[in-house]
Amino acid sequence: MKRLLGIIFVFFLSISLFAQEEPKEEAKEIKGKFKGRIIEKKPYIKLSFNPFEAAASYMKKGEYIYDNQLIVNSNIASSPFPTFSSEQLVKPWLHGIVRDYIALFHPMYGYDVLSWKLFITDEKGNLFKLHASKGPPPKNIYWNGRGDDGKMMNPGITYFYSAEATDSLGNISRLVGRTLIVKGILYKEAGEWLITLKGDRVWESEGSTKITEQGEQLLQETADIIKQLYTRKLTVQVYSRNEELSNNRADIIANWLFTKIIVPKSSIIHISGFTDEVYKSSYIKIIL
Repeated sequence: MKRLLGIIFVFFLSISLFAQEEPKEEAKEIKGKFKGRIIEKKPYIKLSFNPFEAAASYMKKGEYIYDNQLIVNSNIASSPFPTFSSEQLVKPWLHGIVRDYIALFHPMYGYDVLSWKLFITDEKGNLFKLHASKGPPPKNIYWNGRGDDGKMMNPGITYFYSAEATDSLGNISRLVGRTLIVKGILYKEAGEWLITLKGDRVWESEGSTKITEQGEQLLQETADIIKQLYTRKLTVQVYSRNEELSNNRADIIANWLFTKIIVPKSSIIHISGFTDEVYKSSYIKIIL
């Protein structure tokens, strides 16, 4: 038994010694010009960014006008409301002055939609814009701020949006009105650039001529836009509840802008104040 163990020990020992005596491979450097062709494609990495990723989870789910259990019930109160969202909530990194479209709505109705309507009304209840169609609504409804008559919305007043949808059985699901407020708009009208600002965000109070901190930010953004688009004409119009207050505010806005921008001597400058007789609203309009 001892002899057998000795043989096994010697056998393994000899293998170990043999393994240690094997020559080691040395690293070699190969020099020269490769004349072949590499056909392997370089991997392409594409990064995607979804601005709605941070939106509330309920915005990503579709909701039906009536589910199967409620399909026989015509009680509107038992039907789930559709979900809408505006860019002011989903995209908080936007500028104070809106460029391009004013609002982006996301209807969350289900498949059983026969027709739908999206209403935008002013603070007096007048219909300003109507989006409507047969069949299910699109995933995104863009609104550029213009009414059915083509006129741009007035940022000095508050607008409301509401919606309704009808299913195949004639049941109607309604979304009650919600506010839609814009601080400022940049748009083009008849070849001229216009900037309109909500007066309540610029002035400290209804009869005040003191500019708020948010008003400073809006006016600074306005000055930056003027630097980019200015040619030789600048008109400052201010609207409020009385003409005297509007004229005083117009002078203040003009003086503020002239401290931020350099206006050529050949420029045509108009400064005036007006009264909003219809809505008694407060807003500023700058025409370039």
